[in-house]
Amino acid sequence: MIVRDRETAQNILLVICLVALGLMSSACNLLSTKKSIQRAQGFYSIGVKQSNLGQFRQALASLKRAEELNPDNYWIQEALGGTFHRMGQFKMALVHYKKALDIQPKSPRGNNNLGSVYISLGKWPQAIKYLNIALSNMLYQTPCFARANIAWAYHKLKNYKKADKYFALVVRTCPRVCQAHRLRGLAAHERKMHQQAKKSFQELRVRCKKYLPGYFFLARSYVALKEFDSARPLLRECVDKSDKYPQVQNRCRTLLSSLPRKKAVKPNPIAAPRKAQEKAFIYIKPVNSPSNRR
Repeated sequence: MIVRDRETAQNILLVICLVALGLMSSACNLLSTKKSIQRAQGFYSIGVKQSNLGQFRQALASLKRAEELNPDNYWIQEALGGTFHRMGQFKMALVHYKKALDIQPKSPRGNNNLGSVYISLGKWPQAIKYLNIALSNMLYQTPCFARANIAWAYHKLKNYKKADKYFALVVRTCPRVCQAHRLRGLAAHERKMHQQAKKSFQELRVRCKKYLPGYFFLARSYVALKEFDSARPLLRECVDKSDKYPQVQNRCRTLLSSLPRKKAVKPNPIAAPRKAQEKAFIYIKPVNSPSNRR
């Protein structure tokens, strides 16, 4: 009887130990997962900052490390897609944007991102499909970007009626969105509506003063309208301010050098200068003036 009691006690003790070990293991795994998520967040924050500064290779290294630690994070996948998008690697951007959308299928932001990369690839119907999904979500907090994108897609499909409708809507509801004025101006320029393009790019320059390509776009509209005197100072300012952006600087410098030279103003031979007239005039004091009296 005593032996059986001992065996039962040992079995119970063994079960307790196994349960305790299991709980400890789960706790350790949870702690490890939490640390991994925290480390992934740190790499993600660094990667986003690097991407915004144009340090794309460093950004990809940081974001890839974050992905290894937390592969199912929507924001990490979106940041990777955005970095590849900025680098012009649209197919890789598409891969990561799709991964982000797999994690959050109803995300309006994710659908807009996917639509924007399809625009970069020139696949206008696919772009419109995903942009419409984004706009159909009433919880989308920044629909202006999707509206500007879908307007551009309709413009490229030469559906100008719908393009104008969306451009007018986004400019009216979101006047501070630079992308709306930029795309509307570019669309007008492609349609050779230079007055409309000038108006959009003027608004872009007012709203987005730090956006240096805006100088070039507005100056190009002035040139198309043969308003060369308005284009010259704008292009000179562009060249002076864009030292860190050689591509923009070269475009402004090339357009500036292509402008016709100012015609020299010829002096009018009939109307003599005022100073010359004053020098030619000799003043003779009258004889009876007080100053001649002794």
